[in-house]
Amino acid sequence: MDKLNIFLQTSLPQRFGGEARSVPVAQPTESYPKCQPLEEFRRDYRLGKELGSGGFGKVFEGLRVRDNLETAVKVIQKDKMSQFCWHRLPNGQKLPVEIVLLQKCQHIRGIVQPIAYYEGPNEWVIVMKKIKKCMDLFDYISNKQFLAEVEAKSFMKQLLETLLACHEAGILHRDIKDENLLVNLCDGSIHLIDFGSGAFLKDTDYTDFDGTRVYSPPEWIRWHRYNGKKAEVWSLGILLFDMVCGDIPFERDDQICNSEPYFRRYVSPACRDLIMSCLQLDAARRPTIEQILRHPWFSSGDHLVTTAVPAVAAVASAPAAVHVAAQSKVTPAAKFTIASSCDSLEDYETGSSASSTASSSSSSTTNFRLSPPDSGYNGGSSKSSCSHSNAIPVRFAVGASVTGMAEYRLSQH
Repeated sequence: MDKLNIFLQTSLPQRFGGEARSVPVAQPTESYPKCQPLEEFRRDYRLGKELGSGGFGKVFEGLRVRDNLETAVKVIQKDKMSQFCWHRLPNGQKLPVEIVLLQKCQHIRGIVQPIAYYEGPNEWVIVMKKIKKCMDLFDYISNKQFLAEVEAKSFMKQLLETLLACHEAGILHRDIKDENLLVNLCDGSIHLIDFGSGAFLKDTDYTDFDGTRVYSPPEWIRWHRYNGKKAEVWSLGILLFDMVCGDIPFERDDQICNSEPYFRRYVSPACRDLIMSCLQLDAARRPTIEQILRHPWFSSGDHLVTTAVPAVAAVASAPAAVHVAAQSKVTPAAKFTIASSCDSLEDYETGSSASSTASSSSSSTTNFRLSPPDSGYNGGSSKSSCSHSNAIPVRFAVGASVTGMAEYRLSQH
């Protein structure tokens, strides 16, 4: 009996709570995802080791038979999806909204690309491309303690352009955080993952939230409603603070509603200004993504951010120098040389692997970073040192091996 059949016959623990979400309103689209029969998946793919699990299913390494393409295979149990966000197609078929959103975003360069979707009697299967040498941004920051601004600029610019492309496709991600971003260690590109909390973009307020609570805006905490784009800008402010300071600024609801972040490290005035603009309590005063891209921070210093990220290898090979520069109140403007191949990243990747292994085998982490706790609205995180009692560990590796590689978070709803 193959591994998929074994998995499908194994009952997964149902670990979620909260009230059911409303079904999103159908949006016009030229192409709906085509779900193939599960028998075709069994014919075309071979499953490798299990990479992770959550309340709705498990994720495995996958190999496409015809060309040996390495993939990540996400299997979602239908009977665990009673509170999952569904989308009804014009023909009456219901699909997980994650599949529909991925299909609409498949042309966007900064998204981990879906390959195929399959449906069985009891499950959905999503096959995605796998980035061989990568790490999620949470681990990347943890290993370096914090990022130099020159690197944070590049990551932010790439993410902003990806989010604009999502908006043009009519999609709102709604769970922007370091754990949902993969850093490609070969070229420094950054990729957005996990659309399980996403929704179709609309001008009216949202009254449901499945993202991560410590990234949620104060208007959601206070009134349980928010403008999608303005809430996204708030989460970008949290993320930028996380990158340059080494941890998220707020842990409790009262801290979110006060919006008075403590900058534990030196941050340039331009970067501070951008962060504080994004973290305006009045949502109407927050900038748009287009305005963020025009902020002086992106052109400050000697390093002008264009499209490519500074060489990850060079930064990784000399983290002490970067840290000393930042702690000495020097605006990061170092010139980094781009690595010619992935080979120069092996030492960094090995160190990352050791760090990931240690964190997965112990309830405490070396760096004591605050991972986003369970959102309280059916979100989850696997690295929560400050998590609520109902936090759900639901991340899974997408790299060539489990340790030291990038991780996705299985959607919990």
